[in-house]
Amino acid sequence: QMVSLSDRRPGGMEALALMEHQVCGRLAPEPLLPAMEAEGLLWELTQAVVDCAFADWNGDRLRELGMGVGLNLPLEILAQPGLASWLDARCAEAHLSPSHIVLELTETQPVLDVPRLGAAVMALRARGYRLAIDDVGPGQRDPTALLRLPFTSVKLDMTLVREAADSAGARSYLRRIAVGAHDAGMIVVAEGIEDAEIWARMRALGADAGQGYAIARPLPAVAVPLWHRAWTAALRAGQDPSRVT
Repeated sequence: QMVSLSDRRPGGMEALALMEHQVCGRLAPEPLLPAMEAEGLLWELTQAVVDCAFADWNGDRLRELGMGVGLNLPLEILAQPGLASWLDARCAEAHLSPSHIVLELTETQPVLDVPRLGAAVMALRARGYRLAIDDVGPGQRDPTALLRLPFTSVKLDMTLVREAADSAGARSYLRRIAVGAHDAGMIVVAEGIEDAEIWARMRALGADAGQGYAIARPLPAVAVPLWHRAWTAALRAGQDPSRVT
């Protein structure tokens, strides 16, 4: 779940792809996605995640929460010419407005053709979708060129967020990215908000919103309305929801 770092109000949720393996048990996205990419199965994975997320939207009262839902898409999927029309059809079937969808460009592939990506982003934005640059950090590409494209938000990698506690270089990088994103009209989201100290640090460095264990651990769709109810009830009572939920 994602909340504002200033007033703590819920603002979004992210669909997380997990796989139950017969031998290895539950696989998180980190080892799963590279394997799917190597086998050429990213499109099949994208279709499955979108179908599940949209079914949950209609079946588990997520629609009533008024939050956006983030969908992670690798570059080769996001830049497909037919993606916008395919998403439009899926949204129409689910009675879901594109304005509730945030498409998050993952870091699995380097962006070698920025103009092509820009054209894809423009086409999706024209249809009402929001788009995020995901997993930005010093270990990844320099996002300067991407900040010139009409993305709506940038997400800071949790490794960078953790490093900011002890690294002046990480804090300087964070400030630079936050300033560049804000100058471009984007929202800055910090991943890995695990305690009050990290929360305060990220807010001071320019992050607008956050997600992480201090807010919620990964939840099945049916549990999200329960989390939302408890979180907003704590807010109305003048309490810190991260200490209550």
